[in-house]
Amino acid sequence: CNSALSVTRSILHIRAIGRSKSLDMNVFGFVTNSSYENFQKLDFKDLYNSILYSFENTDDLWEKEFINFLTTIDFYEKLINDIKSKYEHHVKTKSVNLNAVGAKLNVKIGDVLINPKLKDLDGVNDYLAIVYNRTPNNEPIIPDEEFSGSDFGKLQDIFFQKFITSLKIKFDESQDEHYRENLEFFSSTNKSIGYEKFQASKYVDNLQGKYDSYFNENNETLKLIENFVDKINIS
Repeated sequence: CNSALSVTRSILHIRAIGRSKSLDMNVFGFVTNSSYENFQKLDFKDLYNSILYSFENTDDLWEKEFINFLTTIDFYEKLINDIKSKYEHHVKTKSVNLNAVGAKLNVKIGDVLINPKLKDLDGVNDYLAIVYNRTPNNEPIIPDEEFSGSDFGKLQDIFFQKFITSLKIKFDESQDEHYRENLEFFSSTNKSIGYEKFQASKYVDNLQGKYDSYFNENNETLKLIENFVDKINIS
């Protein structure tokens, strides 16, 4: 039960961060205690006899409750493992994909910075600020030790919006293939980031569903587990 409560806190944290900053890596480990593992190591006969002693001379239907208890904690163990596995897959996939996008983007921006047609377009200085924490004069915008790294959300909202608009204006004016090629690259890259944002949103929605169904504070199944544990006073 304590493991379920720990996972609940993890879910709430990931959900909150995922909704506000869906493109962040959000590496947050699930913190669960060892209570279930310790429970599994107990000798079943000794456990049964201990519980039998606890309920001796009572009219409680404790055997039925005990079976339900075992079934339920087995279900929650599998559910928690599934949530952890999907979380790790989500974080790893997002990290790999965004790192790949970032690497290609950095190479392309290197070309932009030495291209007289592109280096002064609106948005370039924003890229330097968002990714490198640098002004056009290569001075830090904030102390480097306070800089937390690239923000793909800001890149989408500021850099891509400005730079793609500038490229489109230049291409419409000149029909220069160089502008068209860059417009296609940066538009495609922006869509790749948008796809990761969409996938992150889907993941958070799925996590919300798991929380609503199995981990919210009013969940009757968790309450039954807590009540039974209280009865037998498992330490």
